[in-house]
Amino acid sequence: MFKDEECRGGMQSKVRLSVLLPANDDGSEKLPTLMIGRSEKPSCFVKVKSFPLKCKANRKAWMTSEIFGDWLKSLDKSTRVKKRKIILFIDNCSA
Repeated sequence: MFKDEECRGGMQSKVRLSVLLPANDDGSEKLPTLMIGRSEKPSCFVKVKSFPLKCKANRKAWMTSEIFGDWLKSLDKSTRVKKRKIILFIDNCSA
């Protein structure tokens, strides 16, 4: 169900999806995308062999402090291996 469609049956759709798209300021370096949905293994991706993004799940498909912490630790690990230093700007993230 989409925003402009009429709701039938009295309940609005609770389909949610959050996506984290990390990149540098000019977009020349992109880090792996993080998708947060309601299902750990969505049925629409059953036959996909290699997936180009990381998937996480939580009941409301929101970014939580646990998911964000895990993502941040993996980012820190990859930058240490490359012996790089970065500065991270985050906007509108309660996690």
